[in-house]
Amino acid sequence: MKITKEKFDKKLIELYLKNGYSKDDFNYNAEDFEKKGQNQKSYPLYFSKKKWNMFLKNLKEDKEAYKSYVLGGGSETIEKYIKRGKTYNPPKMAAVASSSRFIYSTFIDKKYKDKISKIVGDILDGEFRFEHILPFKNVSKSFLDGSYISKDKAVFLEAKCHEIFDKHKIVLRKAYYESGLLTSDNDFSLQISNVILKDKTVEINKCEFNLDEEEELLLDVKQFITHLFGIANYNLPKTKKELVYFYFNPRGIKDLNEESKKFRKELDKKYELLEKQFDAFSNSKPISSFCKRHNISLRLVYSVNDTFESDLIVDNRLYFEF
Repeated sequence: MKITKEKFDKKLIELYLKNGYSKDDFNYNAEDFEKKGQNQKSYPLYFSKKKWNMFLKNLKEDKEAYKSYVLGGGSETIEKYIKRGKTYNPPKMAAVASSSRFIYSTFIDKKYKDKISKIVGDILDGEFRFEHILPFKNVSKSFLDGSYISKDKAVFLEAKCHEIFDKHKIVLRKAYYESGLLTSDNDFSLQISNVILKDKTVEINKCEFNLDEEEELLLDVKQFITHLFGIANYNLPKTKKELVYFYFNPRGIKDLNEESKKFRKELDKKYELLEKQFDAFSNSKPISSFCKRHNISLRLVYSVNDTFESDLIVDNRLYFEF
């Protein structure tokens, strides 16, 4: 059975329907199409406009969170007209598999310490924020989905949902190489033989991070690296820092019907490969030495709830402290 991002999203809708939602809660209609002379278009893998407006109203009442998503610049909360294709994109957070919606819904009850403790263990009182942006070395910025900063630990969260179906190459802008981020002793010290320089980019061979060159790469290594640079540059030199990759991995899919049991088995294979790659990457020489130098630990965690809004059930899969 071939499983895809679209099929995964449809399974999420089935889980929502099983947990009290109705069919009317889905299928976003981009009404503003008509203003541009276009026919109204529906997006079946998004929540309905009515459901979205209810969500947005609640989000706006959480002023700090709303400000974070608006300033994030990622069209999370607005319809976006694409002139080139003459199409509208619904708000990203209206998607049933939106990772931003996933992390916001997880912490919507503001029980930040309780939820973070489920993910990383006991922790002191701290401050939570969504969409934490961390600049580094005048080269770029790292965009984290969330963070929890306390006196004993700074936890940074990268949320994922159907991104398990994405495939990646390890390609960064050439500025990463020219600035010394990838080569100096203070940072990665990559083997030059595994670095391929091009006009505007630099590509790194998978083997540099103990990854199989022949396997599809489910782990977004390029993003992972930028997150590490941003966290290392964060001004907390004596505080332990932890980067958590937080995946929505609903175990309830297997209980929907017979076909869904087969889907769940194939999905498990995806996550097994992800764990294998996360393990290899974390234990590679460039990453383990960098994390040790900057006091960063790494963690892979699953939320195994049926829906984003369900009580958080956590499955801690991998943890590395260097």
